[in-house]
Amino acid sequence: MYWSIAIISLFIILLVIILFTKVTVEVFYYHGQDNDQLTLRIRALFNIVKKKIDVPLIKVDDNSPTIVMKEKVQSGEDDSKAKKKVQQFSAQDFLNGLHDTKELVIHIIGLHTIIKKFLQTVTVHSFHWHSMIGTGDAALTGTIVGGAWGLKGVIVGILTQYLRFQVSPDYTITPSYQYAVSLTKVHCIIRFRVGNAIMAGLKFLRFWRGGRPSFKTKPLSSLSNEGKNPTV
Repeated sequence: MYWSIAIISLFIILLVIILFTKVTVEVFYYHGQDNDQLTLRIRALFNIVKKKIDVPLIKVDDNSPTIVMKEKVQSGEDDSKAKKKVQQFSAQDFLNGLHDTKELVIHIIGLHTIIKKFLQTVTVHSFHWHSMIGTGDAALTGTIVGGAWGLKGVIVGILTQYLRFQVSPDYTITPSYQYAVSLTKVHCIIRFRVGNAIMAGLKFLRFWRGGRPSFKTKPLSSLSNEGKNPTV
């Protein structure tokens, strides 16, 4: 009896410690010309738990073949072999389309709410984002740098809206008017509680399993197969 109470008490204490444990994630990203590097350092339990992850970034060769999907409607000059597909839309189809649009919007909003609530518990303790851009042409470089400043401002504004910044974001863009340069360095440190991450994961699983949208319109595969005579 006493052993059972001791084991249950120990389990509850460990569970509380895990739920209230803060995880520190340090993100370092570097892009220089064709060189990319992404490193994550994860620390928890007063640095007792340490993990370093080097994320491999796949670089696509410019000369590699791409996937092209084509739909061939007619083969040869024989019009009789051409594939024809006629779709008729009734008032019910229109209502079903409205229903599906509503379902999709509701579920996107629901998923956005779950993610937003979790991100609001994430604190940012360091944020540095420095870039250098140059094309070799002064006028073109000035135009690109101006657009990059605007893009960075929008991204940082979104981050400050969703995350809890403990420091002011530090971001700059240095133009290079004489040489073609593409350089970016990002370094940030974020913290969150394990319990908040677990709760967000459970909400996401519940949302995904029990809240799938029920679409009324037929999928494209069934529409394309509709009206075909069965083979004898």
